[in-house]
Amino acid sequence: QLQNLRSEDYRVVNYTDLLINSPSYYIDLAGFLNVPVEHVARAFTLSLKAKPKKKSNSTSTVALDVTWTDDVRRDFIEQRLQRTSDRSRCCADWLKALENSPVARIPRRDSPIHKPHWFVEWAQHAPAPLRAQQVSFTHVINPFDPGSDTERKRSIQTTLQSIGHAQALATPQGIVVDVVCAIFESDQDFVRAAAKGVVHKLVMLKASGATLLPQFKHEVKLPFLNQILYAGFVHGTGKYLVYSNIDIGLQPPFFIKIARQLQVMPGVPIS
Repeated sequence: QLQNLRSEDYRVVNYTDLLINSPSYYIDLAGFLNVPVEHVARAFTLSLKAKPKKKSNSTSTVALDVTWTDDVRRDFIEQRLQRTSDRSRCCADWLKALENSPVARIPRRDSPIHKPHWFVEWAQHAPAPLRAQQVSFTHVINPFDPGSDTERKRSIQTTLQSIGHAQALATPQGIVVDVVCAIFESDQDFVRAAAKGVVHKLVMLKASGATLLPQFKHEVKLPFLNQILYAGFVHGTGKYLVYSNIDIGLQPPFFIKIARQLQVMPGVPIS
């Protein structure tokens, strides 16, 4: 992983020594991280309360069930320092650099490896962008008559009007938007009134959870999502199928912005 970085991008420290001699690291770390020295000092003050993991360690003489005082912590760290003093267990170049500075900059003998971004590779083989007129949508939704629930009535009406507004803004740009309302027959009077001013098509659903899954009792007549999507697929003419819940409104430039993205990356699903 370090091969992907420049030597200016990282520093090497002896973490165990850093814990026991933290004041000597404040200035160098603060300079590299570009933060105030007092912030670094505060961070180390808080880290003094850290405890080692409670697991068996046959080489340590520190009993982990004793009170974790500063003396016990220092003894624990010094033991770790002694154990890691063998150069053969670490990187010789790093240890040599650490002799001159507690926060060591490791020079590189070769240039870092820069892998191309995935978008660069994709763009080299991507097809030419589509024209706006080549992007069209079928937006399928499932509005329903909420009865006496005025709050839900208002939210459904607001959602339908927001879709109509986004549809009207997209049309002058050459972006065709079909709105398909997949509903039960008992909902059509309410939906016709709520969708007034929105260019839409009503498609009647024939089956519900009550008819196909009678063992599941529910007071509301519920449709199946696959039937809603299929209604949009069969009765819409758009190249891209859009589905949203009936309580989710659209921002006015919704279809325009999605079309712009699909012009460049037409095969990418969006959620």
